[in-house]
Amino acid sequence: MLFKIFKTILIPFNKLFSLIFYFFTGNYAASYKPVDKENIRLNAAIFSDTHIDCSKMRSRKLGHGLSDCEKSKVPNDVWATVGDDTDDGHEESWKCFSDVVSAHKPAKNNFIVLGNHDRRGKKDEGFDVTLPRFCKYSGALAGKERDKVYFSETYNGYTFISLAIEVEEDF
Repeated sequence: MLFKIFKTILIPFNKLFSLIFYFFTGNYAASYKPVDKENIRLNAAIFSDTHIDCSKMRSRKLGHGLSDCEKSKVPNDVWATVGDDTDDGHEESWKCFSDVVSAHKPAKNNFIVLGNHDRRGKKDEGFDVTLPRFCKYSGALAGKERDKVYFSETYNGYTFISLAIEVEEDF
């Protein structure tokens, strides 16, 4: 409740600061307006390096970003990540990531890619544990059955490809 009051008060200031600093930042407070809405073939939101570790701050920031996706004037066909969804690949981190994403509907489809942080796991966990964990959570969020960390999917005629390695190496 208190946050909503502050947000209502600060919106005009955000627009004012956007105008003052326009030369350096552009109009960051302006809403996105597509040039030709009727002819958009694919609208995608792409996130990188969310590093979710169950901290409230990181989860809240991800939630705010997903809320922005939900408010898009042109609904997103795909919400994609490019890896490092979690900070450590632990079960708890994937659960927190899944909880935040599941609470939102950023797009019609979710395409979640493995990053090096997602492969780490705990000291006693190897890739035989962390890679199936990625498949479990990313597949569930995408509504797909995953058994590999590399895969491709096509949305509106555009193919998204996830490339990942399944061997242990220094990273």
